[in-house]
Amino acid sequence: MELNKNTTASTPIPAGQFAAASMDAGLAAAPADTGYGNPAAASGGAGANPNAADTNSNGAAPGTPGYAYTEYTTSTSSPDTVLTLDDVSFSYGERPVLSHVSFSFDRGRIYAIVGRSGAGKTTLLSLMSGLTNPTDGRILRDGRDLTSYDKSLYRSSDIGVIFQSFNLLPKLTAVENVQLSMEIAQMNRGNKPNSAALLDGAYRCLEQVGLTRDEADRRVLKLSGGQQQRVAIARALSYDPACILADEPTGNLDEQTQAEIMSIFRSLAASGKCVIIVTHSSYVASKADVTVDLKSLNSMTK
Repeated sequence: MELNKNTTASTPIPAGQFAAASMDAGLAAAPADTGYGNPAAASGGAGANPNAADTNSNGAAPGTPGYAYTEYTTSTSSPDTVLTLDDVSFSYGERPVLSHVSFSFDRGRIYAIVGRSGAGKTTLLSLMSGLTNPTDGRILRDGRDLTSYDKSLYRSSDIGVIFQSFNLLPKLTAVENVQLSMEIAQMNRGNKPNSAALLDGAYRCLEQVGLTRDEADRRVLKLSGGQQQRVAIARALSYDPACILADEPTGNLDEQTQAEIMSIFRSLAASGKCVIIVTHSSYVASKADVTVDLKSLNSMTK
């Protein structure tokens, strides 16, 4: 079965419940060893993924007319694969939600997971983030079963999660939100946080997503929705994870801000990261390299 560009899907875990559970599990944590990646690679610098070109042979850019999207089959796997769904099923009691879903996600690509409400999109994010385990089947990270991972370390080194509702701490400034996540992640790794180094790293991460020093020093409630989303992105990316999971990251944003956020995601993919976005937005889906219709993956719907 092949997947084509642009389709539809859903989610049994309410988005707010997923976000709250994710925060409790430490998904916002981020160490300070690096910035959020290698922005220079977006323009072809060191670390750029050669498979993540900004245009293809006809000169068309991703998300524009004439761009040739790659079709993926459910068995696709390569050395660039970051996460693999291997015959994954999930049920809530007697209620099946996902049935025998198989798919591989590669570095250097933006994936849009789409579909009707209730089809299992947010459940799938919960599974890939390690918040819950499949009823049957496996989720593999670089070929290793996710159930064998220390989940706290996995969520503070391998993946970054970005939420529609931002999930920032309102009494803290933007830079304090990022710095706190770095401190939590360092402690998860058994390291003693260096506050001065973390603060410097937090400022650099916020600068890389387009926020000024003045904006970084504001309490998050004094920032616009688009600015808050940039803070959430910086927080999730500050430890340089290989994979980004985003749950409706542009759902509360205007069209111009959506375009700016998608530009950040495009740069991340160009630097070699795997970006996986759950969305109802046709605009976001049009900017992805691959649109995954959860309905077409789910054997229950056949």
